[in-house]
Parts: sequence; C-alpha cells; structure tokens
Amino acid sequence: MFAHIHALIFALIEEGPVDGLRLDHIDGLLDPKLYLETLRALSAPDLSGGRENSGAA
Repeated sequence: MFAHIHALIFALIEEGPVDGLRLDHIDGLLDPKLYLETLRALSAPDLSGGRENSGAA
C-alpha cells in the first residue's frame, strides 16, 4: 500500500524533476522512523545504507 500511495512521488523522483522531499508533521504517524526508512529505501535505494555507505566519516 505504501508504494501505491507514493507512486507519483516515486515516479517524479525517477524522472528527475524532483530531487528532494519535504515532510511535515511525521510525528503524528504511528511509527515515524519506519515511515522514513521505507520512504528512503524506495525513493533513494543507493542512499538507504545511510552514512556507512556514503563514505562520510
């Protein structure tokens, strides 16, 4: 269901006109951390590993 609801966002990211997202009031979600992790994994899979995979110290 998550991918279906966010399909337009993912399509725009894939096509290139969107290169960032603003998320407001995620503190009202049941599990904000899971939401962010899922969003990142599906919208930017190359970044889903976090700092460990980015080369940042």
